[in-house]
Amino acid sequence: FLFSLETRKKLLRYIAFGPSFAVHWMQEAKLGTLLRRRATLQTELNAQTDPRKMQEMSQELSNLEEHVIRSSNWLGTLQSTLARVRKGTELLRQAERALELVAGSGHLLEVQFDGETGFGNAVTQSFYVEVSQALQDRESNQAVPLWVEDDGASGSQYL
Repeated sequence: FLFSLETRKKLLRYIAFGPSFAVHWMQEAKLGTLLRRRATLQTELNAQTDPRKMQEMSQELSNLEEHVIRSSNWLGTLQSTLARVRKGTELLRQAERALELVAGSGHLLEVQFDGETGFGNAVTQSFYVEVSQALQDRESNQAVPLWVEDDGASGSQYL
């Protein structure tokens, strides 16, 4: 190949998903450690009860935010859309609606499951895992064939 695998991956990411995501990934590459530290510090600050420690953490957070904002690599945050879904038989239909909601917007999709308090990257990744398992379900595949089925000797619910 003319370009390395890493270069081809970057080219795909920066071109295929639109300018919003290209800017987001570029900022993550340049400022990722500062952004992660800012998120961790914000979580710690929310849990803190000692006034002196809260003041120190607030000052550090303010310094981090100022450093990020003044950086020549910072253009802003990528907007996200929060979708609430229920686990169960309707998951694929809800996933389809959620993806249609953000398809043309250039927003990130964040998912929150009904009855649960968490949301963010981990919950959204869990959502995609649930959707992929639902797509591999033998019964679903018989109703709407997406995959070539094996002989079923494994006895597994999934293909």
